[in-house]
Amino acid sequence: MPKKILVVDDEPGLCALLKNRLMASQYDVVLAHNGLEAYDRIRREKPDLVILDVLMPMMTGYELFQKLKADAEVWGKIPVIVMSARPDMKHFFDPWNIAAFIGKPFDPQHLLSKVEEVLSARQTAAPPPANQPGAAPRTGGGKKFLVAGKHSYMVKKIKEFLEERGASVLTEIYDTYAVQTAKSDVFDAILCQYWENPEVFNTRQIFNSVQAVPHLNRTLFVIFCLQALEIDVVQEFKGVPVVSYVESSDLRSGLMKLLEEKAVF
Repeated sequence: MPKKILVVDDEPGLCALLKNRLMASQYDVVLAHNGLEAYDRIRREKPDLVILDVLMPMMTGYELFQKLKADAEVWGKIPVIVMSARPDMKHFFDPWNIAAFIGKPFDPQHLLSKVEEVLSARQTAAPPPANQPGAAPRTGGGKKFLVAGKHSYMVKKIKEFLEERGASVLTEIYDTYAVQTAKSDVFDAILCQYWENPEVFNTRQIFNSVQAVPHLNRTLFVIFCLQALEIDVVQEFKGVPVVSYVESSDLRSGLMKLLEEKAVF
């Protein structure tokens, strides 16, 4: 069976060129013209390799890459070759997490060689041991969370905390993408940050959108916020669990207590 490659670029001419070159080398090729379309294609097509442009409308290649990294259980083993006409874009990507960075304009033969190299080297990573000496108990195995918030540091800390317990975690830093992600899957809990300025991050929009989806309106929805904002959040979101914090350690302990009370962990 031929290897399947997803080409993601907003230039139709370049997509056609890449498709013709790759199909001539006996690859199965599917196309997407922006990050949102690519995300849907990846879910449906399960490609063996993604060739990804960076600057695209609706969702950039970088934003798509972050979404893929966030769900390692499903997509984390798919190698990604990043292509861009701007060499400085290379610095936005962790060199350990992309298979290659190729500048535009590119040498087609070089690209084909790199594709062959990446696919030949691809190996399925072995799953980590269920319990390692000294590791935190993996009490969340099989659980899936969506963590959405504008404060990337706190989002990262929550993600690390949940993954230490064996959970699968998707993260979003844009409210519109959080809504799309929430609707596209089933989660054990959605953890959403409260941001004072709804034009920057609209927690209310995310909450209302989740409540309107039949398979999500019973999903545990938790709001986390700075301690100084707790009273406002409790008043606005009556009946919704709220975890306030001053430091990340407060957030970890508060979330652990709540998730245990709600029998998620």
